[in-house]
Amino acid sequence: MASQQFRFTAKYHRIIVLFLLAIALAVMTHATQAAPTSTIIVTDSSDAATCPSALTLRCAINFANGHPFTTINFDASVVAVLLQNPLPVITGNGTWIDGTSIVPRIDGAFWSGAAGNALAIIADNVTISNIKIVNIPAGAADIRIQGGKNAKIIYDYLGILPGATHCTTDTDYGVLLDSNAAGTSGDNNGVAYIFGNTISCHASRGIWDYFANYVGVGVDGVGNVIGNNIGTTADGAQAAGNGLGIEVEGDHLSIRGNLIAYNTGAGLRLAFGASNNDVTSNTLTHNGGPGIWIGSGSSNRLLANDIGTNAGGVAVLSNGAEGILISDGSGVFLSDNLVAYNHAAGIAITGNSTHVLIENNNIYRNGGLPIDLGNDGATINGSQESVGPNDWLQYPVVTAFSGSLVQGSTCPSCAVYIYKAIGNPAALGGGGLFQTNVWANSSGQWSASLPNGLTRLDVTFTTFDAGGNSSEMSPRPQTFLPLIIRH
Repeated sequence: MASQQFRFTAKYHRIIVLFLLAIALAVMTHATQAAPTSTIIVTDSSDAATCPSALTLRCAINFANGHPFTTINFDASVVAVLLQNPLPVITGNGTWIDGTSIVPRIDGAFWSGAAGNALAIIADNVTISNIKIVNIPAGAADIRIQGGKNAKIIYDYLGILPGATHCTTDTDYGVLLDSNAAGTSGDNNGVAYIFGNTISCHASRGIWDYFANYVGVGVDGVGNVIGNNIGTTADGAQAAGNGLGIEVEGDHLSIRGNLIAYNTGAGLRLAFGASNNDVTSNTLTHNGGPGIWIGSGSSNRLLANDIGTNAGGVAVLSNGAEGILISDGSGVFLSDNLVAYNHAAGIAITGNSTHVLIENNNIYRNGGLPIDLGNDGATINGSQESVGPNDWLQYPVVTAFSGSLVQGSTCPSCAVYIYKAIGNPAALGGGGLFQTNVWANSSGQWSASLPNGLTRLDVTFTTFDAGGNSSEMSPRPQTFLPLIIRH
């Protein structure tokens, strides 16, 4: 029943993601299409800077820079734009480069100039849609957002072509949100909304939110980075990894419903003070490092992600290290995630990380502990006296069982979470499926009725305190020992 309930919950979350994506795209399309002043058509696939009667993309961007809200389309004959140098920086507000009719290729295979970005943006309300960008020389980005607000990167192929089964050479970054790009929190004026793209084959990062002054709430609060394949072929089925999938160094980014897989390092890394970011309903599998790595920052939320497996929790799609590694951060909230089959611990909390609250997650069959404070194996209650991850909060201790009634001790007024155990949670591969939770009284005493069919041998427990620190899972079966409280 618990497994069926979880599958329903995971499916429900994905329906929500698809619904939110549809809303976001509808809002985005309406905003982007508002009153264009002109439409021009690229008819020349060369990179010529002069503008005869046949119009190159370079000339079209120069025209749009002087004429706000210009839409640039492509003639059916222009299947590829053969770049030799970076295209002009887009300075015209409302410019829309739209390849919907033929999905043209911007190709740097004949690039002869200095390294640079294929496309760069400093204007407001710029849209790049249905474009393929490949073979750009190393040292820059396919698309660099240097300034402005509400840039929209939609249904593009960055670093890999549709139908390709492996990577060819491309530049270091797919989408680079630069230090000069700053939106305004709370007013739908974020820097960029990145929807429905394939972003793969980049030596450094698929998406890099480069500086902590990036602020944005997403289209109508729905999100900023939604429904992309990052590190895979366009169909999501084969490896085409970036160095890192996504790196976030800024604030208020919403990352939802993405497939982040096959990247050489972490699938997603939050670092350099990244705070107040939401990571929701993503699938993170087959990455060489952790699925998610939080290296610093505060108040980040990880919700309903599948990490190391598919939504049903059956497929073995391991990440090469921890499912989630929190090496230095505070105020992290993890709920309703499925973390399974990863090569190291399911969730590891190390260094000075505190106030990491773990609730309602299913964590099992990882190569290390399901939850590991210190990332050094099981921490026996009372064995740590120094300051450490989550203040070395101790797991609950069972003091009595009678039929389905279980009683125990934990920290005063703390929450106790009950899991159906899978394996021995104190041994490699152990873990559990979340069942229910209760609260301890002010003396730390608690009791709970186990779900039907579960006995003392079937359950394990975690706790979290008023500061939002979570413990490791208790070993199974529990021995009836008093809880040692450090003063």
